[in-house]
Amino acid sequence: MPDRIGVVTGATRGGGKAIALELGAAGWTVYVTGRSTRVAGRTEDLPGTLEDTAAGIEEAGGRAIPVRCDHTSLEEIEGLVSRVRSGEGRVACL
Repeated sequence: MPDRIGVVTGATRGGGKAIALELGAAGWTVYVTGRSTRVAGRTEDLPGTLEDTAAGIEEAGGRAIPVRCDHTSLEEIEGLVSRVRSGEGRVACL
């Protein structure tokens, strides 16, 4: 499914990260979103960052596009949607 694009929120750890990694292993392009990044810091000092998840997706054979996004901010959500819409392929929001 090389033409598939997925958006996974909360992809820095837990279920979101697991879903993102599985989509990457299936060859999807995955927009991984969340608030924890190596540069901006981690939420509540928990392990895991967007860059960590993106690296795992790339290692599994997928393509990762990490996007820091606070999903309580309409402006940040609109920015994410704009980026996804500009991409190619089918979108599956998870």
